[in-house]
Amino acid sequence: MSFTPKLEKNLPEGLSRKIAIEQEIVDKAIGKTISKVKTAMRKTDPDVHESNVLMIEFTDGSILWIQTASNARNIISDIKHSKMKIKPPDFHADLFYWWENNDES
Repeated sequence: MSFTPKLEKNLPEGLSRKIAIEQEIVDKAIGKTISKVKTAMRKTDPDVHESNVLMIEFTDGSILWIQTASNARNIISDIKHSKMKIKPPDFHADLFYWWENNDES
């Protein structure tokens, strides 16, 4: 069994724009040299689900942070205010990308 993701090629326009914006963010890593990679858990917040973080540090001092995110809070709110039963397509998981110490950010 392969866990390699299959990439969706036919995205709706809104998602296609979102992916293009994210691609611009991560493209800043092209040509940089990685000096350190670290995985960790985000500090616990009682109002937010657990989330892991990936820190990629480069030799120029810049850091690309990648953090998991989801719509868990929205789903909980929907369930509390209705008789809704959650189905797998209702849940969304995403990655957030941002740069630290990067003049181009």
